Amino acid sequence: MYRSYSLLPRLFCLLMRSTLIDWLRNLGRVYRQVRCGPEVSFWLLPTVSQHPLSIPLSLITFLIVSHVLWPIYTAIPTATAADDELSVDALITGQSNQILLQLSPTVSLLEIEQLRSEYGLVQLRRMPGNEQLWLATVPYIVPSESNRSKSQDLSVQASDIQASQSLANVADRLSDSSIVEWAEPDYPTYAYGVPNGAVYSGLESSSENNRGSTSTSGRYIGLQAIPNDPYLDEQWALDAINAPGAWDITTGTTDIVIAVLDSGVQLSHPDLEANLIDGYDFVNEDSNPEDDFGHGTHVASIIAGVTNNGVGVAGVNWQARLMPIKVLNEAGIGSVSHIIDGIEWAVDNGADIINLSLGSPYPSRALRQTVTNAIRRGVVIVAASGNEYEEQNRLSYPAAYDDVLAVGAVNEEGQHASFSSSGDHLHIVAPGVNILAATWSGSGADYAWYSGTSMAAPIISGVVGLLLTMNEDLTSHEVVTALTNTAQDVGEPGWDPLTGYGIVDAESAILNVRAAQPTSTPANTPTNTPTYTATNTPTNTPSRTPTQRPTRTPTRTSTPVATPTATLTTAPIPTATPQVNNSPDPEGSASESTPAPRIYLPLVSS
Repeated sequence: MYRSYSLLPRLFCLLMRSTLIDWLRNLGRVYRQVRCGPEVSFWLLPTVSQHPLSIPLSLITFLIVSHVLWPIYTAIPTATAADDELSVDALITGQSNQILLQLSPTVSLLEIEQLRSEYGLVQLRRMPGNEQLWLATVPYIVPSESNRSKSQDLSVQASDIQASQSLANVADRLSDSSIVEWAEPDYPTYAYGVPNGAVYSGLESSSENNRGSTSTSGRYIGLQAIPNDPYLDEQWALDAINAPGAWDITTGTTDIVIAVLDSGVQLSHPDLEANLIDGYDFVNEDSNPEDDFGHGTHVASIIAGVTNNGVGVAGVNWQARLMPIKVLNEAGIGSVSHIIDGIEWAVDNGADIINLSLGSPYPSRALRQTVTNAIRRGVVIVAASGNEYEEQNRLSYPAAYDDVLAVGAVNEEGQHASFSSSGDHLHIVAPGVNILAATWSGSGADYAWYSGTSMAAPIISGVVGLLLTMNEDLTSHEVVTALTNTAQDVGEPGWDPLTGYGIVDAESAILNVRAAQPTSTPANTPTNTPTYTATNTPTNTPSRTPTQRPTRTPTRTSTPVATPTATLTTAPIPTATPQVNNSPDPEGSASESTPAPRIYLPLVSS
């Protein structure tokens, strides 16, 4: 335990060393022991002397110290281990002792210090991306492990409820301050996916293309670049979204960066390592976002697992770079403040897409501001809609916020998954039941089946990466339009709250974006006039089918040929040829590996 205040102990030291104390010591032999540091301990041992005032003066001194000075000193807020480390109960329930504050834009540091002192706030730090937003730590006792119910269930204990109510009460009181625009608890967030099958460890790699166009499923007949990942036939979701047709057009590019805000990623996993760039861990405050829960590794593998490497599974996007940002702990629980930190870090370090396979049933003004700012800066945010349909079907945030691409889940029959939350905010659905991908389970290269909207969202993120490959200037609104206009309608005709606009169709969405590419119009006096000469090279004809088939060559090639027309037109868009790239792209690395310095308000003496 430590105390941040030292004025009273020092005053007491001076008092004990004063002339009065020397006089009392001569009269009543007062002994004391004082340590003038962060803590004070003393004994007052009056004894009877010959002077008639010795007894009353000693008694008066004792009463002043015990009934005036000591109660004031012990009332000063202290910071304990509970302020810095959450207990087992807090880990399970997501209970936090922090509050997010939106302060007045004209507030001074002196006023902030007065606010901290008045409400006994242990610490204040400014949040990134918003100079008015602060995170305050409130000193209250978190239930200890010894006080936990012996049943070891995951229900919220009474002490947790009291702590939560106390936190909300403090936020309400803070909102009444003249320098506080609003205050809210730092709400917990949760992962939206769970394992539901055996975990495979150490899958054997295959140097041969063991899927081939003669696969018994017949799914890949006609595809020139066939992934040789051993578990490709187990990945039913790829068929459901027409990924093979999309791969005939593009397999992505290393220029696209997809941030995965989750429980981290197993950085050494052979089906992920080559596609990873630098990230950050906001749970442990370091630059090593290792997964210790498994959920984040699974999500990242669905988006852009290393494909055609003869190992494990295939990703929706073969080439995109993955930016792992750890915001969930080993129990799959985080906080709104961690999500805000993660979003700001991802945007500042070049992310094009942010995948959030997580959420909270509590609406947060702070998170909404951060999400809105990120979208305005050109980032596409994809979020899982939640798994609460069979419970209370509560809204999940940030999926329910405007302009966030909200994703629900369907089963293997293409119908609404029984757990997938619904609502007016839902845009689209993707497979989310029995999804096989890489995971972390403590050691080795593992794979497992998971179910949840957490698995549907990364499928959409991978497809969005393919769309941005075709046109990197697409806005978030244009991406949503391309996906919803080409979705495979299921359920009720048109949009419905269970499945949105339908199941994503990767190939159709890519063709939609390509067809919408603008055609340049020449000036009145064109500088380059096309000449029409006979040639044996076939002319490219615009159509809904790809103009060039992917080949196994390691480079992308395209030979645009002028089309005989009265006006100049842009050259056909080159089609990306799938290639295996097992080394991280140095150009795609984040510009910084550590977040911007945090601003902490120092504790001062009073």
